[in-house]
Amino acid sequence: HEAVAHEAFDREGGCDAVDADNADNTYNADAAGEVANALKRKGVPVEPLMLALFLLYEQPQRVSRQDMSIWLPVDSLGLTPSTLEWLRASDPARAAAWPKRAVPSTALRFSLPCSLVRRWSRALPPTELDSLADCCNAPARVTLRVNAALTNRKAVFDRLRISGVDCEMANLSLWGIHLKGGRESRGGSVWSLPGWTEGEFELQDEGSQCIALACDVRPGDTVLDLCAGNGGKTLALASLVGEHGKVLAYDINAGRLKQLAASAIRARVSDRVQVLWDAGARSQTLTRNSSTKVSQIDWLVCAMK
Repeated sequence: HEAVAHEAFDREGGCDAVDADNADNTYNADAAGEVANALKRKGVPVEPLMLALFLLYEQPQRVSRQDMSIWLPVDSLGLTPSTLEWLRASDPARAAAWPKRAVPSTALRFSLPCSLVRRWSRALPPTELDSLADCCNAPARVTLRVNAALTNRKAVFDRLRISGVDCEMANLSLWGIHLKGGRESRGGSVWSLPGWTEGEFELQDEGSQCIALACDVRPGDTVLDLCAGNGGKTLALASLVGEHGKVLAYDINAGRLKQLAASAIRARVSDRVQVLWDAGARSQTLTRNSSTKVSQIDWLVCAMK
């Protein structure tokens, strides 16, 4: 997108402050800011331009070119008609002046930070580097985590299949079920699927599920989840500790903890999930309510994204 911005910058008349060819050859982490500032000095609305570029060239394409004229009107974006028309008609693979060096070229093609691509390039051959970068841009699979506190994976899988939902068992997580196709193929959102209201499953990526499984938590254990967030892994751990175990959930965002508490009720594990409200978070007046000592904690989980 930044490479296309170089081209759009040239179309707007250029600026002595930035040499587009030189910027391509010596691309660094500040190049995006330099071009953006130069475009702003020329009066080009940078944010709408980047939005248009994203919608036009994202892969897979979610907005058709035909819809561009409806959803990207000139009066809303602030782009000139000629610039918008050029964006619709241009092919970034040919129209943009891509950087000549391998690292910035890969970073721009896959919308990744140069610093990250540079580290990868030291450890991987070019073909593997491109494959890894491409994976970072691929849409994530929609994955369910079966609530082992209430049911089992086969029962949920069979219920979904009987309802006409195309799905398959996950390979890595013992709880995981991958949904196939889009929302239309399953008749609506995930929250409309049979079993959601009853708390039989949660929406959670397979990697997060594997983190909970890797803890090897046993029935009766006490677990402290320090970065609980909305409670995805908290609820997974709650299904492992059993009726006599406990999961202590903490997060600096009290609002997310409120969502966690509600999710625990729906998942039927509120009796084994104890939320540690932060008295200082967002000026809340909630109090800490755990009497559990550190020596009584069997597992400490601190998984952040």
